[in-house]
Amino acid sequence: MNNERYKLNPYWVTGFVDGEGCFYVRISKSNKHKVGWRVHMCFEISLHIRDKLLLENLLITLGCGAVNKHGKDSIVYIVSGLKNINKKIIPFLLNMKLKELNY
Repeated sequence: MNNERYKLNPYWVTGFVDGEGCFYVRISKSNKHKVGWRVHMCFEISLHIRDKLLLENLLITLGCGAVNKHGKDSIVYIVSGLKNINKKIIPFLLNMKLKELNY
């Protein structure tokens, strides 16, 4: 098995994110915040543990985030916080947007 890490084709990444990516907002109680709640923007892709190298290459390609074990047999690529999502993920996806197919 090839364990080489490298940047992925940006158009492939856009298509992959379109099928597997998820943006969500996490809201949790917090004693550190004045209103008592913390609102946190997240982007993630969760796959089987055998696809760890793919998510590590995605991290290299997008230049932010982390790859973590997520349960017994899964792995997750996660980017949290508006800074990385607004400055890295969204501009990448807008720049490499999917092309319309004409059949």
